[in-house]
Amino acid sequence: MWPNPAHSSLGVMMKLWKSKKNTAIDVEKWITALYKEGELDLTEYKIPEEEHTWLTYFGEIALYIKIDTSDPELRTIILNSVLCEIPLNKEEILPFYRKCLEINSYLFGASLTIDDTRVSFFQKRDIEFISEPILSDMIRYQINLTEGVLKELAGEFEVVMSKQV
Repeated sequence: MWPNPAHSSLGVMMKLWKSKKNTAIDVEKWITALYKEGELDLTEYKIPEEEHTWLTYFGEIALYIKIDTSDPELRTIILNSVLCEIPLNKEEILPFYRKCLEINSYLFGASLTIDDTRVSFFQKRDIEFISEPILSDMIRYQINLTEGVLKELAGEFEVVMSKQV
């Protein structure tokens, strides 16, 4: 006979996991605390008319942060940084796309995406499965990899940093 999962250590862990669901307010508090560590006031970066949405800058890198609560079954945190414009030189487009795919193969929990004429570095996760340290790592990962990937692309192609997010 199988043990009762409610009495096993797995059952206890499952009960603890389900006992506290992260809310958008929790995640916003974590982001605010992280920015305070860097002596930044998150309210200065709030996008008006959009709930739980900010546009921050780290040097030349723009970081769009959104806690999406539009679907009550799947509340997510979205991090997006526009890297650059797609090269206009037709001979560079295919090698550029190939390079983006190569970079995607070593990213963890994130991807390069193409939107219209821009290349972005994108992360999206369910807020139920993150914690304050994981969120902090996601934001640091976003900033560091955006910078690294942009340098890698600029080393091979004539890329233009995008001014839009």
